[in-house]
Amino acid sequence: MTRRNDTLESINVGNAAMWAAFDLGEELCKELGMRSEYGAMRNLTGGDASQSEKMRKYRAMAKRITHSELGDICELTQLHGKAWGPTHLVALSRLTKVSERRKIAKVALREGWGLAELQRRIRRLLGPQKDATVVGRKRHIDLMSETDILEQINALCLSWIRLNTQLQQTEDLPGKLGLELLPMKLREQFIEASTLIVKLRQRIAKRSSRVS
Repeated sequence: MTRRNDTLESINVGNAAMWAAFDLGEELCKELGMRSEYGAMRNLTGGDASQSEKMRKYRAMAKRITHSELGDICELTQLHGKAWGPTHLVALSRLTKVSERRKIAKVALREGWGLAELQRRIRRLLGPQKDATVVGRKRHIDLMSETDILEQINALCLSWIRLNTQLQQTEDLPGKLGLELLPMKLREQFIEASTLIVKLRQRIAKRSSRVS
């Protein structure tokens, strides 16, 4: 099946949007630096959380993506008839190595990957997500990606919830098992923490739907 190319107009619009996002990111780096607090972004946007998060992502993207990289990407979008936008650049900037970014951008545009497929391939390069839920193993996390941070916290919450469920399932068994082995005060604190973690996971789900 032959892939249908995007229109030249949509490609040009996408390229212009990428340059605008890149320029904004560079301006933010100069004005705020890379270590300024999130509150500084909120002040610039008048308290708009969505715009603040977008600016944070553009700043991080502009810190990694180079002028020459973006120029090459724009040429590839026209060569392969595939429109990209700022969100593609933000996803690409999660990779720290220039060689990896150039390689995956070239393949993605040549093969006509959508944004979801690009993000999936990048996550694979960053490391298996299952490592983030195993105690004692090094977690793969992009500290400049709110989405990645939310995913990691959600995974830890899920591990806690599963543990709580497993411990509660011993209530109908004979003898002292599970939570019953713990002192009353500690057991109460565990149950209270479990309730809060369930609420935390619900809030993470809502936030993830806004930034994804």
